[in-house]
Amino acid sequence: MFGHHGRQKTGVLRVGDEVGAHVDSMARARAAWNHSATHLMHAALREVLGRHVQQKGSLVDAQKTRFDFSHGEPMTEEQIRRVEALVNREIRHNNAVQARVMKYDDAIKAGAMALFGEKYGDEVRVLSMGPTRPNCAAART
Repeated sequence: MFGHHGRQKTGVLRVGDEVGAHVDSMARARAAWNHSATHLMHAALREVLGRHVQQKGSLVDAQKTRFDFSHGEPMTEEQIRRVEALVNREIRHNNAVQARVMKYDDAIKAGAMALFGEKYGDEVRVLSMGPTRPNCAAART
């Protein structure tokens, strides 16, 4: 039997065995929404704190998102409120997320952000939310 995240917990799996998978579509949608929220958070932090803010890590699942970044000092209450307001404003706009495949160099020139040490090929999947510039480049899979 397979458990959470597709890990085999019991039994023996052999080459040629047939397996089935079930995707929890609601959990997947929630994780996608939280993934979008990390990009909105990144953009808001850069606007409020400065262009030096870069994502250093994150955790995204169906329940929550965590966004790791470095900054030279703790955020003030006012900065936190401004970031929250910017993110909430974008969420209320409910802009569609658009994905397209581009050459890596073209994506970077268009403003997509390459994230902390990810390895990219010649082509990347670029995500954009709303009328703004591309938000991130993702390794094409």
